[in-house]
Amino acid sequence: MHKLLLTLFCFFLAAHLHANTLEYTRTATPDSITVGDIVTITLSVQHDKNTQVSPDAMTWPDPFMLQEVQKSASVSGNISTDVWVYKVAIFEPGQHNVPETSLTQLLPNGSSVSHKVPKLPLTVVSILPATTSAIGGIKPLLDIAPTLWPWILGLIVIGGVMGWLWHKRRSKHHENTQPKQPVLSPKEEALHAIEMLRAAKTIDAQNYKLACLTMTEILKRFLSRQYHQKMQEMTSSEVIDTLKQLHVPPEDILTIRDFFASCDQIKFAKSPSSIAFCYGLLETVCTHIRNSADPTPKSDSQEKPMS
Repeated sequence: MHKLLLTLFCFFLAAHLHANTLEYTRTATPDSITVGDIVTITLSVQHDKNTQVSPDAMTWPDPFMLQEVQKSASVSGNISTDVWVYKVAIFEPGQHNVPETSLTQLLPNGSSVSHKVPKLPLTVVSILPATTSAIGGIKPLLDIAPTLWPWILGLIVIGGVMGWLWHKRRSKHHENTQPKQPVLSPKEEALHAIEMLRAAKTIDAQNYKLACLTMTEILKRFLSRQYHQKMQEMTSSEVIDTLKQLHVPPEDILTIRDFFASCDQIKFAKSPSSIAFCYGLLETVCTHIRNSADPTPKSDSQEKPMS
């Protein structure tokens, strides 16, 4: 009888330890990216098929911006494999760590076990190409005697001065012979800038941050010329306060405020975006500019429009 009880105890203990078994791997592909690029973070978990495993909700602090999450599962024998794929964009260069998380494993007996997944290092390089610092030991292409350098430098300076004088004279002659281009109205200038943004395919390339920066500058430039105020140097809230002081219709102020708020969320990577959402913002600012009245007359108390 004692041997039977001991055998059953060992059997259930082995089954419990086997059910509690869990192996995981977490990788980042690539492990070094450029600012604004997408990195794929894969979390693969192998466990007993009679248990259920789920990761805790991950919090992605700045400068991380979660784009997409995918999950897949497969079973081979008594082993179940769950894979979570996170696509994340990062908007700040430097050495960053993918946040740590925990895996909760639900056992057949109703209890649960927590497994900690540590941080994962990730390198983000600047969007500008790195300069080569190790230039020592490179042999010069030309071996010029030191006594010739003053003459060479003197000829370069004389050539530069003559070229500058020739260019200045030619530019002045060109200005006198070319007719002056007509000055575009604020509305025409803004609509032309919007068409250039469309042609650049910035939104289609999913560069939402740059697209929102450009749209915000277009609208601020338009409002600056429309109301003769230096709004390009103001924050979004300062622009709204200025429009209220100028007695702009409340519905226009509400449209502009909502537009600035949506762009700020995307510019500072506080919310995900999409091509359709950014094109919606573009249509909003385009419609507002197209439906705007002619510029208000400039009074003596108002500042000069920005050049």
